[in-house]
Amino acid sequence: TIRNASGPPVVIALHHDKITTELTAELRHILRAHPGATQVILKMERSVGAPVLMNLCDFPVQPDSSFMADIKSLLGATAIAAA
Repeated sequence: TIRNASGPPVVIALHHDKITTELTAELRHILRAHPGATQVILKMERSVGAPVLMNLCDFPVQPDSSFMADIKSLLGATAIAAA
């Protein structure tokens, strides 16, 4: 598990076949709109095999309720996964 001084990372789960250029741009916008010190991990679920974890080290966030609402609005209520 990747951790830092601000607590556990935020893990955003997304199925790989849902990733588009538009979704990537919107996710980047949300991450930049909520700067902070908490690490973000993108967990890409695949149909076969283990998920792929990507450390989004260039986009630390402040995981407040506004951030969570933005992520859930973009990706759905199940997008925030357990670390």
